[in-house]
Amino acid sequence: MTERVLHPSWPRAAANALWKPLRHAHLYGWPTAPTDWIVRDPTGNPRTGLHSTASGVPGPVPRVEPLEELERVRGVIEANDWPGGVTLAIRLTREAHDAELRKVGTQTRYEYSRALRKSNAVVPFISTTNRHGSPALRRNPEINALITPLVAALLEKLAQAAFVEVVTGTLEEALLTERDIRRAERDGMRANEAIAIILRAL
Repeated sequence: MTERVLHPSWPRAAANALWKPLRHAHLYGWPTAPTDWIVRDPTGNPRTGLHSTASGVPGPVPRVEPLEELERVRGVIEANDWPGGVTLAIRLTREAHDAELRKVGTQTRYEYSRALRKSNAVVPFISTTNRHGSPALRRNPEINALITPLVAALLEKLAQAAFVEVVTGTLEEALLTERDIRRAERDGMRANEAIAIILRAL
């Protein structure tokens, strides 16, 4: 089993995957997903599903309700859309996002908010080649893209604060569950640690 190393542009690739979801969250609010559930049985019995009374008439149906919800955005970058050549699934919680925002100055927050609201960029980092002729991702230089150096640096930090998984099977099988996200948060795992674990298992 050979350990693989991701292409160094993976934070920029992850930022590209999160760009559209982050813009939507900024304008319309962060989407939520349940992380834990509770089953409430109207009869007080610890049952799930339909159950019958002695007369044969179906009794009240237990309700499954979310016990805890998590605000997060998620995205996918396909293998052929960045130099790394593998598909990545990325999820960023609002908690991690806001923690990174608190680390930067007022000017960065202003430029970031402006970019989310007014940028015409499809992605913040575009495909190019470096001075050695190798594929790379660089900051979108278009003026109306509004991806300033400060915004670009913050987007990379947000990507590094996200939970990233290399997709090796179907997308549905590879995506982290919401419960996995919460568990990883409790354990203090971040993207670079998760990727190292995943790659060692390949």
